[in-house]
Amino acid sequence: MDSDGGSIPATWGKVPSDAEDVHLAFRLPRRVQPVPPVIIADHFWVAEVKGRYKHVSAFAGGSPRHLRARGI
Repeated sequence: MDSDGGSIPATWGKVPSDAEDVHLAFRLPRRVQPVPPVIIADHFWVAEVKGRYKHVSAFAGGSPRHLRARGI
């Protein structure tokens, strides 16, 4: 939760060895919020966004991976 008591969903994953970048978008039925990930040691990515998002689309190396966002 943030200081206002709101939700901050986060997601993370492994950067595929053949990918140069990762693109993320947190999703609701009528809203999409693109978010730049933080790349850690060239092998992992993490991202967070303020709001009540429950799904995220992650694109890396040209193939989409749909993941469930986890709240922190």
